[in-house]
Order: sequence, then C-alpha cells, then structure tokens
Amino acid sequence: MLAEQEEIRIRKHMHKHTHLESGFVLLKVAAFSLVN
Repeated sequence: MLAEQEEIRIRKHMHKHTHLESGFVLLKVAAFSLVN
C-alpha cells in the first residue's frame, strides 16, 4: 500500500523540518487518506 511509502516520506520530513511543520504534513496526509 501507499501508506508505508507515505510514512517513510513523513519520517524523512521529520528529520528536515520542525515538529510543527511535521505535524502539518501529518495532518495533510491524514486528510488525503480520508479522501481516498
């Protein structure tokens, strides 16, 4: 599933961005998952 790939992307983002930005990415991915 794409969920595993998205999780890897999120983890990479967490290393680059602050916690607030990571939280925003998580929210976007969560909303995207709900749409699909």
